[in-house]
Amino acid sequence: MKNKVTLISFFLLGFSVFCRSQSVPDSVYPPSDLVISYHTEWTKTHYPVRIQEFKNNPLKQNDIVFFGNSLTENAGDWSLRFNAANVRNRGIAGDVTEGVLARLGEIYYFKPASVFIEIGINDLFASKTPEFIAGNICEMVRRIYHNTPETKVYVQTILPTSNQYLVADIKATNDILRDSASASGYTLVELHDLFADASDLIKTEYTTDGVHLTAAGYEVWVNEEKKYIPSMPSGNLLKNASLNFGTDFWDISGTAYMFKTIDWSPTASVLRSFGNNYWQWPDIAVNGSITQTVSGLQDGNYNFSCQFAGAKPGSKAYSALIAKDGNAVETIKEFTMPATWTKIEMPIVVTGGQCTVGFSIHDTTNSEFWFAASDFNLYALTPTSIPELNNTPSISLINYPNPFNNETTLCFQLPNSEKNARLEIISLNGTLIKRFAEYNVSADRLYSYTFNAKEYADRIFIVRLVTSDKVMTRKIVRKG
Repeated sequence: MKNKVTLISFFLLGFSVFCRSQSVPDSVYPPSDLVISYHTEWTKTHYPVRIQEFKNNPLKQNDIVFFGNSLTENAGDWSLRFNAANVRNRGIAGDVTEGVLARLGEIYYFKPASVFIEIGINDLFASKTPEFIAGNICEMVRRIYHNTPETKVYVQTILPTSNQYLVADIKATNDILRDSASASGYTLVELHDLFADASDLIKTEYTTDGVHLTAAGYEVWVNEEKKYIPSMPSGNLLKNASLNFGTDFWDISGTAYMFKTIDWSPTASVLRSFGNNYWQWPDIAVNGSITQTVSGLQDGNYNFSCQFAGAKPGSKAYSALIAKDGNAVETIKEFTMPATWTKIEMPIVVTGGQCTVGFSIHDTTNSEFWFAASDFNLYALTPTSIPELNNTPSISLINYPNPFNNETTLCFQLPNSEKNARLEIISLNGTLIKRFAEYNVSADRLYSYTFNAKEYADRIFIVRLVTSDKVMTRKIVRKG
């Protein structure tokens, strides 16, 4: 039976370690009986309903979160608008700045990659001053940076309405937000002027009722935000992923006739039946690999996977998934050939627009080491903060996820080239657990390594990056 490649949208942080535990403390969210003084009666009912929806669908690390009122909520699934599954909707119709301040605990806890704030028009309807509104927005930014400094904050200017009496206050609020951006450290997103006519009222084609947006209005909004949220590719990025149609896209090297297509149905033990996959001839020592280079990628996080099975699990064969970023091997994941179909996967980081992925097998036993390989998948997960790292004139040492289950990816970047750099993982009692060394380190390039803590009892580790003149440390925590 022929294998079918399952095409799915990349799901944000696709390997589950990017997720926080589903047991999220209640304190992360505002209490159900919270009352915001100048919420309308309708909003007082709607606000806790939306909070419960957020509890049922919690954020994840590295999400991109849109915070706001009905303009944000009515956009629906923002991920579909950006073709990026990690874009999340945290809009509440009727909400005001104090309502947003009361629900920032979710941001502190999950520490998303970025937050986009669009709020204030309902405050103006409630006769709050521009200074009050802008002050609350700046307080949101201050609290976010205090609790999760790696989260990037974008503040969007308040959109125009069809109400002439609000024009001056909207302009005054937006002027304060523009003037405060540099000192407060947020990026200002200019939305107002995109929607305003010559009288600073909202253009009729962009609104349904003088405040809320039409489909054309949301299109304008999303197109502007795409400057900050590039879409990620979806589906399996590997061409000819199931290997059923020759090797036009695959580079196969090693033992002659190492791979052969066969159309037998697999058995439970996968002895000599491998489906429509690649397998090795019996009684031939195996030494080869199959790889494919994928170009035109957005720098970010990806997941590479493949299914394997073998007739002699636990033999002396060396098996590994491999991933290359440019010409350097970024990730190697060794595994023992399983007896039945088993999915092997690993996260990889792309920093140069392309990567090469595949697997290698080396066996010198000449012992009918049969194997099968199928269902190659490369899925985009979420963008990393690589452009921001490139603009940071200091050493960058990060890991994701943190906390993690058993496996996490460690990344570092240096502002200057180094003859050597050493990345060490140390237990709390000072024992050296793992050491990675790089020689002739290039400036502004992201180096990444995978650390698997499965064999260690520790829950907390210290990561230490040592260069010629600096030492940087970071604590990483395993869920337990």
